[in-house]
Amino acid sequence: MFGNRRRGNRDFKKGNMLHLLIIFLVSVPVLYYSVQHAFIGRGSYFVGFIWSLYFPAAVIGTVGAFGASRYATPRFEGRVSKLVVFTIPSVGSMDVLPALSRVIQSILTFAPLHLDRFRIDVVVDEGSEGIPTLLRTFGDSINLVTVPSGFRCRNGAKNKARALEYARIVREREGLARDDVFIYHLDDDTAVGADTIKSIAQFISEDDGVSYHLAQGVLSFPYDLSKSWIARVADSIRPSDDLTRFHFFTGILGRPLAGLHGEHLLVRSSVENRIGWDFGVNRLEDSYFGLVFSQLYPGKSKFLNSFVYGASPPTIYDFIKQRRRWYSGFLQLVFSNKLRPKVKIPMVLYTISYAVSPFQYAVIVVVASMLFGVQVVPDIPWLVPLWAFTMAYQLWMYLEGFRINRYVTKHMRIEWWYNALVIPLIYISGGVEAVAAAHAIADFVKKKDSFHVIRKPM
Repeated sequence: MFGNRRRGNRDFKKGNMLHLLIIFLVSVPVLYYSVQHAFIGRGSYFVGFIWSLYFPAAVIGTVGAFGASRYATPRFEGRVSKLVVFTIPSVGSMDVLPALSRVIQSILTFAPLHLDRFRIDVVVDEGSEGIPTLLRTFGDSINLVTVPSGFRCRNGAKNKARALEYARIVREREGLARDDVFIYHLDDDTAVGADTIKSIAQFISEDDGVSYHLAQGVLSFPYDLSKSWIARVADSIRPSDDLTRFHFFTGILGRPLAGLHGEHLLVRSSVENRIGWDFGVNRLEDSYFGLVFSQLYPGKSKFLNSFVYGASPPTIYDFIKQRRRWYSGFLQLVFSNKLRPKVKIPMVLYTISYAVSPFQYAVIVVVASMLFGVQVVPDIPWLVPLWAFTMAYQLWMYLEGFRINRYVTKHMRIEWWYNALVIPLIYISGGVEAVAAAHAIADFVKKKDSFHVIRKPM
């Protein structure tokens, strides 16, 4: 499906939907047997309802996966002359410089292959400790955008959104808020490859000025850039989520109603300038941007057939902080009165799934059954196919994502039999995700405004 940094232009083997069918066919008799031998407890129907909530998301994701199978490795070999501004917001501290340097070097290596004009904007706060090192290392190869300490957004945006808003204002002053300029967003730990640049250039070369204004692609997480096995397995869900759920909305519908990532995101400069990043205090400015874009430009987004290469959180603690911020951000978006209700429907669907994830996690249900007499397996046989499909879809997502991340791993050998470890590790990482979701719900209820920045040493 896609090329990658290690294997050049060799095609990435397409995901096999047959695997999903096989897992489903195995899951049906297993769950049916469990239901047939279940004791009907007081919480039986409640647990059955909770277990059914993810089914619509699984159906949407499956449709997205079938659509994504049409894509091929980008074969673009030409060049484009329109300006691409690579925008990388960073805290600029010394501990993130190794990851940030890897990102900048990847752009300098691959961007000249297909882009005649590009610029690297590194956006940091005034006084960041890493500024002298950055200037000494890269010099004129980067454009350092320094956010003044006294800069305040009109609506109160903070952190990353504040930095992006300042960078937007700078480009507007420079006269770059035009239709023929494109802004490509990256995080300070997410590098590009040859396939990434090919897809960007191809998107721009095929652009007629009216068809599409935004595109996003697939995030991958090479294991040689990640230390924690729990985080590695948990992040298996992210590339497959891009090829299913995100592809359905951004690629098939042309509306990023499921939100956007803050990296591997290409936006026409004039469009980004119109929307801006000043959405007030918000933990998920990229997803908010996607919903506003869906309101203003329905059907104008596309999918990039390429990867970017990021690093999973280095520790379980950092992983929980990351997910906690995401889940509390989803709740913020859902209850925002500044967005039209209809554009929030998919986000509501997925937020409900995240919010009840602690109750979907098997260990928590077992403990609840022991303490309160709540039945672990609900006795509703006619819903078994629905639950089996949901369970099969989730397992398939992790296995497919594990396969993708293994494929893009460069300096670390990952044996094929490691796939067998994914299933048991899913339940461990799922428990960690459930803890993060519970913390996020508590943050939202308490109206706690916290923004956690995780370490990025690689």
